[in-house]
Amino acid sequence: MADFGHQLPPLAPAPARAKDVDPFQVMVGRHGRSGRACGWAPVPAPVAAYRMTSEQVGGVWPLIAGDGLPSTGAQMGIDFLSGGAFHVDPIAWTLQGTAGVTNPNIMFLGAPGRGKSGAVKMFCLRMMAFGYRTLILGDVKDEYEPLCRALGVEPHAVGHGLPARINPLDFGPLGSDWTALPRAEAQRRAAMVFSRWLLLVRGLVGSQHVPFDPSAETAVGQVIRDLTGYASGADRMAERPPNGPGRSPTSGASADDRGSGEVHGASTMTAPQQRHRDPQSIGQGWETAVAILGSALLVLGLAALCGLGVASALFGRGWVWPSGTDAMGHVIGGLLTGRPGQGFGDRQATLVAGPVAVYLCVAVCELAAIAASITGAVLVTRYRRPGDARGGMATRSEAEQVLGISRLRAARAIIRPDLHGAKASKGSG
Repeated sequence: MADFGHQLPPLAPAPARAKDVDPFQVMVGRHGRSGRACGWAPVPAPVAAYRMTSEQVGGVWPLIAGDGLPSTGAQMGIDFLSGGAFHVDPIAWTLQGTAGVTNPNIMFLGAPGRGKSGAVKMFCLRMMAFGYRTLILGDVKDEYEPLCRALGVEPHAVGHGLPARINPLDFGPLGSDWTALPRAEAQRRAAMVFSRWLLLVRGLVGSQHVPFDPSAETAVGQVIRDLTGYASGADRMAERPPNGPGRSPTSGASADDRGSGEVHGASTMTAPQQRHRDPQSIGQGWETAVAILGSALLVLGLAALCGLGVASALFGRGWVWPSGTDAMGHVIGGLLTGRPGQGFGDRQATLVAGPVAVYLCVAVCELAAIAASITGAVLVTRYRRPGDARGGMATRSEAEQVLGISRLRAARAIIRPDLHGAKASKGSG
């Protein structure tokens, strides 16, 4: 570059490196240092040596960071200890015994609004790339529905008037391929299904304050086995009596079921398009609001007429009451416009009391009607609430008929075969 008239600035010399100070400037010999309180030690210093595994070192010296989790599964963020990517795969951790993980359950904790729901949805979406399936049992905040629709999945909505149904007495996958099951596996599945059903029946009966003792549980368990065909050795379990309405003794399925295009497994399921759809509940429509408003106006109108009649009887010349619905409308209109005698005939118009007495009695009657209506509504909602779950349960008499003394006596040979069985009868004879 000097040939073309360019001169580079000279490079500044590097600063001299400071020499490290020796911390041990004075060496001490074998005999120690001479002086007061100095000398040599006849024995070496008692220095203890400890040996431990890498897992135990973290407790003794907590500033040592262990190895991070393997990079398998969905990448969720950054590991603050190692600075690397943090991956989550709880099922693989459990199957491979990674870091001592024995349970694949995960709990997300955090303050409100810090992204817990977003982290869960991100985890579910990213784990789908590894072949995992996600089942959302309940979407209380309607936040998983957009994710399902974005993935082309139609969520199931359960509620009044909706076609989807949940059958708590369904066999589910435990009833599949019943004919090909070994005896031990069939008995294991049957015990699991019937124990779940008994638990459900016990809860329903107990909600009606009806005792459900072990004898009743044994009787109900035998009835369930009879209805499903398990007690008779059937090779296909049915959730309804085999010879029920619309079912043949051999096939165990109705003609409607066979033509509905459904998949028949161990339990007969009805296709959604063939099911009966409940209409919308009256408590969720506009009819209830209209009925309540109409009833309130009717009560207020009758209370106003009663107040007019009471005022005329006490402060006027006698009791008055309009004749006919048209006359009632005119009389109520007169009360609203400040003319209490409007709508009556000439004879009854002379019996009406003065405006002050009329409106005072009308106000008293209106207040009495409102108080009575509120009291009645409170009593109705307390003892008979709309949509109360108890309305669809068995009554005490029905529960007594199914689980009472008569039913227990009929099944006494099953409950206590040692006392009421055939062998016990022969032995007593």
